[in-house]
Amino acid sequence: KHKGRAKVLKDIISAPCEWIDFDLILKIVEHIDLKEDPYFMDTLSPSSEPPVKGAILVFMPGMFEIRQLISKLRLLRNARNWVLLPLHSTLSPQEQQKVFERPPGQKRKIIVCTNIA
Repeated sequence: KHKGRAKVLKDIISAPCEWIDFDLILKIVEHIDLKEDPYFMDTLSPSSEPPVKGAILVFMPGMFEIRQLISKLRLLRNARNWVLLPLHSTLSPQEQQKVFERPPGQKRKIIVCTNIA
């Protein structure tokens, strides 16, 4: 029973890039970004500041898919309102640290990473 689940998980993890529905991911990111729901806002900002849009974290299987998704995100109409950040093990510690910085103004941080970053 568990061997079947492990095989499915292994197949998903090692799935070719063609199996990733980038269009669906793009639509989900846009949907979350356009929501004004407090659930998607960073309400831990000081009360004198307006709430900041919370970050979006997208997991991808590898660096190639991370680069591909970030390239596609840059083409969307709201991309100018985003800070797009890759996160994977080959980035320098300084580059990895950027994911913890607050984005400027009312921009939303979108982090595209591997599950081991």
